[in-house]
Amino acid sequence: MFNATEPSGNSVTLTGLQMSVFDGNTDIFDAHLAAPMTFATTFTGIGKQGFVFTLDTTEAAALQALLDARTAATVAALRIGLSASASDATGGLETFNLATNVAPIAAVPEPGTLLFAVTALAGLSLAAWRRRGKTV
Repeated sequence: MFNATEPSGNSVTLTGLQMSVFDGNTDIFDAHLAAPMTFATTFTGIGKQGFVFTLDTTEAAALQALLDARTAATVAALRIGLSASASDATGGLETFNLATNVAPIAAVPEPGTLLFAVTALAGLSLAAWRRRGKTV
């Protein structure tokens, strides 16, 4: 996401926007903006939502294939870099934020937590059974 916050809402042109994925110091994937993009008006304050860029279908499939061929540990060690040039920027705080679409992993309870839950339920059941036996 590109946040363009020019003081007067002026235009900004992005050229050479590129995302790279690195394995250590080796660049293993690149995606770039095909042509310069001009934003005719921008925001006049900080904290506004910006302009969103996504990988096209071909780039997304290539990156997914690259990630699928790796273990979880090697994927976690990858680094993402982003570079761009902005022209007509007149003093705003132009920033980029990077977000990924990663499917959440379901939580798995630890054995101790599961044991505690079972023990608590057994204790509550025993207490209810004993209380019922005394009132009859």
